Amino acid sequence: MKILLRPVVLRGRGQCGLRRAFGTEGAFGVGASAGGVFERAVGGRRDATDTVEVLKSDALAVGSAIPRPALTAAALARRPLGTALGGDRGGERQTQEWKKKNDSQHDPVVHGQHSPKVPTWGEIIGNTGEDAMTKPLNVPGRSLPVPNHVSPGMQALIGAPLRAGWNNFPSTAEGWRALAEAGRKAAVPNVVAMAERLEVTIEAGTIGGVRVHTVTPAAVAPENRNRTLVQVHGGCYVLNPGEAGLTEALLIAAFGGFKVVAVDYRMPPEAYFPAALDDCMAVWQAVAAGGDPRRVGLIGTSAGGALVLAMGLRAKQQGLPMPGAIASGTPMSDIIKTGDSFYTNAMIDNVLVSTDGFCDAAARFYANGHDLADPLLSPVYGDMAGFPPVILTTGTRDLLLSNTVRVHRKLRGLGIVADLHVYEGQSHGHFGRDDRNPETAEAFGEIAAFFKAHLAG
Repeated sequence: MKILLRPVVLRGRGQCGLRRAFGTEGAFGVGASAGGVFERAVGGRRDATDTVEVLKSDALAVGSAIPRPALTAAALARRPLGTALGGDRGGERQTQEWKKKNDSQHDPVVHGQHSPKVPTWGEIIGNTGEDAMTKPLNVPGRSLPVPNHVSPGMQALIGAPLRAGWNNFPSTAEGWRALAEAGRKAAVPNVVAMAERLEVTIEAGTIGGVRVHTVTPAAVAPENRNRTLVQVHGGCYVLNPGEAGLTEALLIAAFGGFKVVAVDYRMPPEAYFPAALDDCMAVWQAVAAGGDPRRVGLIGTSAGGALVLAMGLRAKQQGLPMPGAIASGTPMSDIIKTGDSFYTNAMIDNVLVSTDGFCDAAARFYANGHDLADPLLSPVYGDMAGFPPVILTTGTRDLLLSNTVRVHRKLRGLGIVADLHVYEGQSHGHFGRDDRNPETAEAFGEIAAFFKAHLAG
């Protein structure tokens, strides 16, 4: 039986519903509010109407005939069409009337066959069984246009092909080292050019025994003179060493007027988990030791976005004071592949592309056999109670959109101040790629304003 779907507005107060047409005649609709109207027509003839209430428990009941909780989704899928909504006050009557009206023309009993089976809701919508409402959705192939309402520079990023070599990654430790070094050499000219455009200075050094770069804007904002940001670069825990990891530090220094200490943490094969976290904690503690820790903010994107969250978790474990605020951009907050956008944005995000690509392989390389669900690797599973205010940034095509959303909802569930900014059409980290794009200025303007609002003066 072919089922056609089209929207329908039903009579009543605030009603809307879904009409499924069987062929070109039979139809039914369910109003999605207390005043909704249930209508079912068989062979083009209306047989019954009744009031339907959709309870908050996701169950359906008619009037008060079915006590709460009424029906689970799986149970509803197994119920006959009449009894699923009718309960003791008309459902069986509706079913019997339907059979009686159709017996003379359609009941196989007249022709010496067994009685027909009344269809269940699950059969009508195409699913049956306990997992009726959890079957995967098959999505047809489609093409996605580049949004025409973003800047030309952002259009170029959005419309770029999938990252070259996204599913071709090293199989040896030396292979990963060589890949990181090649990326560093390619990135340095772009970093130098960006620093010149933004009029910021870069000074290499060490803090707490860890390699760092201190980035200073041409003018530190007056309100930020006693504030410092600690920046943690991304790169799936293995890429962007040295100057290659400075883009985010340059942007927040210039757009926010902050002094920034960028951590050049150890990466495989030099060191494995938890070396990156250890280095970041050492730098942060050294910076915060000079004054009020609430004057220090943490900022990072991708692996860096996960690390700044893990730094908060480690601080809780060690009884250390929290930073004043955290900016976590599209964090790798779950590396066990849990989250809707791992599927909805696969092969759409043109940076990470898929969980079968280089970034997940790199994260496993860094973990070095450690449990990937450990909150210090997948911080969305950690105890974030007591966290400082957090701002989270992502894009609609980001493979890690769900990672970002899940952290936001967890924080809000704990009553923590948390802002979520989702930018149109952007894949992983697009908001931090080019200082000349207005979307970049907008994103880092929001982050800077958040720090200024929440860091101690």
